[in-house]
Amino acid sequence: MHPALRLTFLPPNLITLSRPAVVAWICYCLIQEPDATASSLWMLLAFLFFYWISDYIDGFVARRLGQTSNYGAKLDLFCDRICDFLVVFTILIVHDLTYWIPVLFYMLGRLAPEFLYFLYADRFKESPLFRNWSEGAYKIYGEVFYFVRTVFFAFVLFGDPHWIVSAIFILSNAVFLIDGLIILGPPSEILDQG
Repeated sequence: MHPALRLTFLPPNLITLSRPAVVAWICYCLIQEPDATASSLWMLLAFLFFYWISDYIDGFVARRLGQTSNYGAKLDLFCDRICDFLVVFTILIVHDLTYWIPVLFYMLGRLAPEFLYFLYADRFKESPLFRNWSEGAYKIYGEVFYFVRTVFFAFVLFGDPHWIVSAIFILSNAVFLIDGLIILGPPSEILDQG
């Protein structure tokens, strides 16, 4: 059996792979039957569990079983992005672009810096905004952002988010975008290095 395939069937990686599968099913239900699905407490709980809580469970299980790996970490990030894409796509379909501003800020603030990181990885070694933060403080910031994102997505899919939730979501994504732009520096520097 191929090593990557063997790693895929480890319990933590199966938990990771269950996340996009269940989120895709919930998003499908929301597109097909938006009112019935959005009013279902079980669907909301399933979304919160598989989108948010299972993202912690897979890492916990991997550490407990001694099955942490670079492959598992990359698989986790890949599945996170698939879930995010599915949720954003569903929001835009179900709500007829009502939430395009928060979604745009999410795409710019979260996905654009990650894409730029692959192009200019050497510039991302030290973030000017977070340079003096301890690893614990930066991790807490990341967890708070993840919580805000989950709350926003849950409210949009299963209710009606208050404008404050949308504003916090936009602000948290704007911080990531500003950080990415500061790291890269002026456009002329980027072109000179490219």
